[in-house]
Amino acid sequence: MKIQWTPAQERVIHSRGKNVLVSAAAGSGKTAVLTERILEMLRKGEELKHFLVFTFTRASASDMKNKLREKLSKEVMQQGDAHLKKQLKELGASDISTIHSFCTKLCREYFFLLDIDPVFQMAAQHQLDTIDQEVLLELFEEEYKKRDPVFLELSTMFSSSKGDERFKEQILLLRDWLELKVDREESIEELLTKHRDREFWKNETDAFMKESIPLMQELLLKALSLSVCEPVQELLEGDLQEIFRLNGFTSLEWKRFPGTKRVKEEELEKDAIMQLRNSAKAIAQGIERTLKPWGTFDALFEEHLLLLPRIEKLMRMALKLSDRSFEERKKLAMLSFSDLERLSIELLKDEAIRQEVQEKYHYVFVDEYQDTSELQEALIQAVSREDNCFMVGDIKQSIYRFRSARPEIFLQKYHRYGEGEPLSERIDLSTNFRSAPPIISAINAVFEKIMRRDFGGIDYDEAARLTFGNTSLEDYASPVEVMITQKGERSKEEEELIRIADKVVELHRAGHPYGDIVVLFRSPASFVEHAPRIFRDRGIPLFLDSTEAYLGTLEVQTLLSGLRMVDNTRLDVPLLALLRLPSVGFSDQELYDIKAAFPKAKTFHEAFWSPWESDKKEAFTQMLEDLRRKSRFLSLDALLREIYTTLDLETFLLTLEHPAQRLSNIRLLSYYARNFEENGGMGISGYLRYLENIRTLRSDYAAPRSRGEDRELVRMMSIHRSKGLEFPVVIVGGLGREYYEREYSNFIVTSDEGVLMDFYDVIELRRREHFFKRFVGGAARKASRQEEIRLLYVAMSRARHRLILSGYVHDKEEFLLLCEEDRFRPLSEENRFVDLLFRALSVRDQKILTPGFVLSEPPADEDVQATHAQISASGRMPEPFVIERSERKSKYSVTELTKIEDPVLEPLLPLEPSLLSARERGVLFHKALQWLDFERLKRLNDLDAQIREMEERGILKGFEEIELLRRFLSSAEGRLLIDKAPFLHKEVPFTFKKEWMGEEVLVQGVIDLLILEDECTIIDYKTDRSLTYAKQYLDQVGIYQEAVENVLGRPVKDALVTFVRLDQVIRRE
Repeated sequence: MKIQWTPAQERVIHSRGKNVLVSAAAGSGKTAVLTERILEMLRKGEELKHFLVFTFTRASASDMKNKLREKLSKEVMQQGDAHLKKQLKELGASDISTIHSFCTKLCREYFFLLDIDPVFQMAAQHQLDTIDQEVLLELFEEEYKKRDPVFLELSTMFSSSKGDERFKEQILLLRDWLELKVDREESIEELLTKHRDREFWKNETDAFMKESIPLMQELLLKALSLSVCEPVQELLEGDLQEIFRLNGFTSLEWKRFPGTKRVKEEELEKDAIMQLRNSAKAIAQGIERTLKPWGTFDALFEEHLLLLPRIEKLMRMALKLSDRSFEERKKLAMLSFSDLERLSIELLKDEAIRQEVQEKYHYVFVDEYQDTSELQEALIQAVSREDNCFMVGDIKQSIYRFRSARPEIFLQKYHRYGEGEPLSERIDLSTNFRSAPPIISAINAVFEKIMRRDFGGIDYDEAARLTFGNTSLEDYASPVEVMITQKGERSKEEEELIRIADKVVELHRAGHPYGDIVVLFRSPASFVEHAPRIFRDRGIPLFLDSTEAYLGTLEVQTLLSGLRMVDNTRLDVPLLALLRLPSVGFSDQELYDIKAAFPKAKTFHEAFWSPWESDKKEAFTQMLEDLRRKSRFLSLDALLREIYTTLDLETFLLTLEHPAQRLSNIRLLSYYARNFEENGGMGISGYLRYLENIRTLRSDYAAPRSRGEDRELVRMMSIHRSKGLEFPVVIVGGLGREYYEREYSNFIVTSDEGVLMDFYDVIELRRREHFFKRFVGGAARKASRQEEIRLLYVAMSRARHRLILSGYVHDKEEFLLLCEEDRFRPLSEENRFVDLLFRALSVRDQKILTPGFVLSEPPADEDVQATHAQISASGRMPEPFVIERSERKSKYSVTELTKIEDPVLEPLLPLEPSLLSARERGVLFHKALQWLDFERLKRLNDLDAQIREMEERGILKGFEEIELLRRFLSSAEGRLLIDKAPFLHKEVPFTFKKEWMGEEVLVQGVIDLLILEDECTIIDYKTDRSLTYAKQYLDQVGIYQEAVENVLGRPVKDALVTFVRLDQVIRRE
């Protein structure tokens, strides 16, 4: 069915001959429209080789190529268009990529002009850190030798008895700020010039005073509206005149509040009036108190100038660090992403190269333009002409400032293009095809109150408001629920998680599958510690999609405990973790007895390694010694596999919930270990420190998604990670947590406005806050808080059918009472999502009156107990259990029979970039062959169409082996299957009795492919990358042959195993 585009979408698809900025709201189909625009241009004769398309991530680039491939393939098959067929062939080599991929290509092409190695690699973070530390050490040694007075002052300020690490951290901080700039030297000069500019700081001070007046004015006017007594009214009117004298250096005159009998008798709201007046007074007096030490602006500015040598020294050192680290990276042929951008910009300053690039690319497309950095914008401008740049994004979803995004770049064009700048056009896409009407209405109701041009970037007006566009969601009418959790007996995180978990149980009982539900947090870090236990107690399967969650999973921690013990045997927690494993066998009572037997031992490991003997201890000690010996020559990932096998972790993990996910986590850890060593990392200790840094920095280091389990799991993730995704049911939690803003009170603060530091007396060793620092830190804080509004927008707009908002407050009743009162605090002063939310909602009598919202009450205790009882009765609540092993069974699978003679388990295989294991790839390949219609294939030769149908029906997910399947079907064995399609039987199960090891046992199995004729043919296919298990597979085929001959009574003329990756076939003799 042909897509019915909206008028605004039609404009996006067909607008030409100008720069176009598309402001695409959440759920407005921007990716589909961007793809259609490219297709429409190709239909008109344009060529992909002239398109330069920038995406935010590699996954987005791959997704766009796949969408184009699918649509082009369909049109080529239907119309046979030769031009489109050519574009389809060239799609793989097209320049649809991230900016960094484009920069890599450009730098390698012109490496000889940049004096870099053309085979450079991207440096890992630990490599960048190592280079920085080496350069810093050299830089500081030079400075200490020079005995520069300013440097020594800075050393006194930032160093301590423990060393100068804090000083180095400040240099790194300023280096990072500097490397965001296109011209670093020029940025330093601008910074120093601004520092000397008296007029600039005077204007900033005056502006700060003026910004403080409206709030005082609002407080006093409110007080005046309450007053009915003339003397009080005269006092307040005088105050309203007085506050306009505010300059911070001269105290305002606040007259005494009248205490006459008349006032006492007539002024019924006296206490409220005095409180409002005192609040206004406190604002002015706070500013005056801060500025009192200087007395005049001139005195403040003179002291400000004394900071200039210190700031200049810091910036020059930061520039040296930047330059020298870059030179070191060049020598090692390792570059950072920032290097790529800067080198590309330098290249494009050459007129000939820039013209060559601009002539090559007739059209430039930029996706997620709101997250563009200053360097990336310079690059985009360099490759674009005056009328060929197409940019799409949404300022309301700009949430990556911490990754150098500059939303101001988008905003400037948003306003300029909207005002009719020549050769430019702004198109707003506001129709939302994702969410149900109540969700859209709720988003509009909240953000029209809290998102403004001066706070959030744009006015949430008619152009920004979402409109409903998906008629299939018209029947979803559930209001947005607001859950307020108050203080209880547990921690605030536990109390809120319990409330959320109970809501999930309620949703599930109402018919929502677990896989439809996601729980979002601003930062999940403080919640992931408790979430698994709380959700497990209610029988809820949970997938934690976060760095902290992945590194904290039982399987990862257990394997890392093994690694830590190999590195250092005198660690209590890792030792206890290993001893309690089923394969080691110590019970909790035994561990307690060991510690009790050695009361003088301060730690458990002292007690354990004390002189005492047992078979378990001897076996464990021998195992540990073997692992430590092997660690001397094994790579890290090989050592992890050895630990995994030695501890028999696979058997243990298969007894737990969601074993496939756990095994994926283990493989990912091995993959990261290999990547760590390939990028120059060394040693167990180095890897463990690297993982700890990852945890501290909260980098994107999360568990892989276990394919096929999504529909069974509630997901918990950060709002940032949810960007670009959508979910039927969204619970946004943690709304009551304050923003993390400590950096704005640091000794040195940085922002787009510049760099400033506090005063410090190196004689008296005393720090004093610099008033001007408020302007720099305040600008950074304001920008950060504007991003928090956008984060809330992103979170709420992920929902399709249901939206629940959850927050913790100390006292629910008191909080709701405060929400009923007038708020005088500016929006920019709110530092919690819950406060922002309730600035937009109307509350009376402990209820939300705003249409479309409902205050959700917690379930009654008896309901919770009943739910828990049902969960327990249903068996969903996991109970501890022990798997007992007998020496011999009465029934065996074919695989067990052929493995018993060789007890060595298949080693954990390294991961492909897709993070699919060898087993998972094999399963998908088997499933594809199982569902493939060979008779249809013989008639129509429609392999691609059949695979696409399997994916649409959900039979296959993430199938990556179509070329391998095509190759197999073109082999002699594949052609035989197609020719014999009418006689072909797939996945044939069997059970028969067999004499084995002197006993009669029952054998069961499944034959992959059986051509059932008078004389049968058995074909077993494998996706292995080696012939390691060839003998075992032949033994299996032998049992298949025995089953066919005994059960069906037909002879087998051919029984073979084909290794499809290796193009090799082995046959039974």
